[in-house]
Order: sequence, then structure tokens, then C-alpha cells
Amino acid sequence: MNQLLSNWYHCFNLIIGTNYAFVRPLQTTVPSPAPSLQLVWQTQSHSNDSWSALPSLFQSQRRTIDDKYHALTIYGLPNYKVAHFPYMADFYIDAQTITAHVSPHQDPNLIESTFLKDIMAMWLETQLYIVLHASSVLIDKYAVGFIAQSGQGKTSLAASFVQANYPLVTDDMLALQITTNQTNTLPGYQWMRVNDEQITQFIGSKAQLEPVMANHPKKIAPVGSGWGQMATNYPQLACLYLPERVHADIPIKITPLSAREALISLVTHSFAANAMHAFDLVDSRFQRLNHLIKQVPVRKLQYPHGWHHLPHVRTAIIDDVYNLARG
Repeated sequence: MNQLLSNWYHCFNLIIGTNYAFVRPLQTTVPSPAPSLQLVWQTQSHSNDSWSALPSLFQSQRRTIDDKYHALTIYGLPNYKVAHFPYMADFYIDAQTITAHVSPHQDPNLIESTFLKDIMAMWLETQLYIVLHASSVLIDKYAVGFIAQSGQGKTSLAASFVQANYPLVTDDMLALQITTNQTNTLPGYQWMRVNDEQITQFIGSKAQLEPVMANHPKKIAPVGSGWGQMATNYPQLACLYLPERVHADIPIKITPLSAREALISLVTHSFAANAMHAFDLVDSRFQRLNHLIKQVPVRKLQYPHGWHHLPHVRTAIIDDVYNLARG
């Protein structure tokens, strides 16, 4: 066992050994002689960027605040890939190890958030999981997912279920393991990212929560330590819903998507789909998505805007899941 790996965490069915102590409330676990992933965290004032002269494998459309660089560029070397975030960090990625060279001049919470979302999503995809921009909860023995970009209601829906004593599978980042006969969800981080209105509605206005990072409007709400509970197994995914809040007094409506519409929605709401070009995984990922939509229905969920409607939306989803299980 690497003696430098002094901190051990469990998430997404992985055992992660690292020399870095996360600020976020990750589930800790006992040391393992064979971790799923080793994370080596090093602070460096200057990037060792000899690889930057190589042709890039991927460049994000998003750019740095000063517009000088792409926010993310990926380079390929014989035994690993380098994910370069200017002014912040370089992550050296291979099948079993991620080495982070982080800047001492950047907000540590921002770097930690970048690793836990962007880098972990990429690494999970290289392990042949599918990672969606989605929240998920457990209804009886089945998981359901809410896939949407920020602001479309997925966190509020998930928090409504958590408040009603349904376990949280994950918030914001849903990892899926697709097998021959079914798709399983992997419980993620033990928190939800919530805004002030959601805190008041679901947790309590007096809750003292840490911000996601400096000047960020959302806060980290730990799940399982005073509020809500986490799923502890790897439940089968029963359905994926695309929430659509409507500013009108409409009835709650759940409608199935065609295979083509479902595939487009999954690609649109993937965490790292474009970056998979750098890992030569685009074709195999497309095949896995096709297999996913044959196993799991994808449905549009339309419902009226307003907190008071959420219990009725919750009931409609529960009824739909039980109907799917029966039929």
C-alpha cells in the first residue's frame, strides 16, 4: 500500500486513496491494499507544461475569464492524458491514478469542485460508466433520475423526495453502470447543492451551510447527518425524467420520448461527452447510450411552477414508477 495515501474515501462504488483531505463531506472508508483510484495532490507554483507544445486532443468552448485560453484543454501522452485548466490545475489521468498539480494562488474549493465534477466525470467515463448531469432518488427498490441543466428543477425535485424520507442517490452528477440486462446507479457524493430558497423550503431557514465556493450562490447541504438519508446500495434505474416547469396552471403530465429524442437528451445532458474525443471513446459511448435507452424509459415531466405543487408531482412520479415496475 502507498504510505502517502493517508485519506480514504468511498463514492460511486469506488475506494479512493489520496494524500489530500477533502473539505467536502465525502464518505470515509478504511484503507485498502487495492484502491479503485489513487489521487496524488501536489501544490506547484508553475506548471510543468512541456506537453503544451503537443497538438491538443480537446479544447472546451468555454474560455477563461480573461479570454486568453480555453477553460479546459486535454493533451495526450503515451501513458496518460493531461487535463489543463489555466491558472488553476493540471490533472494527469491514467487508468488507476490521477495526479493533480494545483496552483497555490487559486481558491482551493474551486479546484476541489473541478476535480469532483469535471475530472471524476471524465475518469468514470474512461471506466465505461455513463455520467449524466442529473439528480437521482430511491423509490422503494428503484432509482429514478431527473436530467436537466441548472435551473430546470432537478435539485428541487430531488430535495422534495429527500424531505419526504426517500433516500438520495446523487445530486447533479449521476453515474450509471450498464450491464446486459439492466442499468444500475452508483450513489454519489453525500450532499446537495442548494440555493437559499431551497434551504428555506426543504431544510430550514436557520441551517448554517457552507458555500460551494467563494461568492457562489449555492451552498453545500450534507445528506445523512441531520437531514435526509443516502442510498446505500446500487439500485436499478427505473426511469429518467426530463423536468419542465411551466409558469401556468397546467396538469402534471408525463409523456414518453422516442428513442431518437431520448438519445439526444442523454447526449445533451452528459457531463463529459465532448471530452470523450480525447479518450477515443465516442463510438463506444454512443453504443452504451443506445443500450441504455433500450433498458430505461426516458420521459418528459411537465408540471406547474410553485413549491406547493411538488407533493403532487412527487405522487405522480411514484405512481409512474410503480406502473413501470408492474408492466
